[in-house]
Amino acid sequence: MKRRKKEGQSEYRSRWHREWYYNLSDEEKKELSAKMWENKLKRLYGITATEYYVLLERQNHRCAICGEKEQIKNAQTKKTIKLSVDHCHKTGHVRGLLCNRCNTVIGRAEESDAILTRMIDYLKGM
Repeated sequence: MKRRKKEGQSEYRSRWHREWYYNLSDEEKKELSAKMWENKLKRLYGITATEYYVLLERQNHRCAICGEKEQIKNAQTKKTIKLSVDHCHKTGHVRGLLCNRCNTVIGRAEESDAILTRMIDYLKGM
């Protein structure tokens, strides 16, 4: 059975969280952001930040598919975003790091060899 939230409870928590975050120093915000990213890597892909950086070095800081560096910038910070962790959705196996463009293409094609082959054939005019 789901617990019901008390009336106004989520608004209070949101307000409290905003105030708490606002009062952090820039250094604390940076540390919190890094910790959240590390937790996300472990939770979603089963890898550590160290393993991510080993992959990044192995790929020369470039996309495993197109070989380009990431070009997309974060709208708020204006910093270039990190390469995305590409993984098999069936097995969870991490394949490599991809730029936003290549990661999006694979995702839209639902990791299907057949769809990607048809896309290539289409582009070649077949």
